[in-house]
Amino acid sequence: MTVLAPTNLAFSRLGDEKLLQWFRNPQLLSELLRHHLVSGRLEARDLIRMRTVRTLGGGLVRITAFTDHVNVGEASMEHCDIKADNGVLHLLDRVLEPA
Repeated sequence: MTVLAPTNLAFSRLGDEKLLQWFRNPQLLSELLRHHLVSGRLEARDLIRMRTVRTLGGGLVRITAFTDHVNVGEASMEHCDIKADNGVLHLLDRVLEPA
């Protein structure tokens, strides 16, 4: 599994009203969570080659590589390739909101 995980700061930028909207609606929260998960163990170099990934929520997220960073949708990857037993984690500076 690949997790595109927003940092705590990314969530705090959204504001309390938006966060409460998600937490009060389990379906919206589930959609948000699935929009940050990608099937398979994809390191940053894999994501860059793919250019887009389909999330478990069914949405497409564009991957853009720059000389000094990688964007995942509108978010910048702050840290990448954090290994876990069951996948890899990439930390993002923004929450990826499903369409």
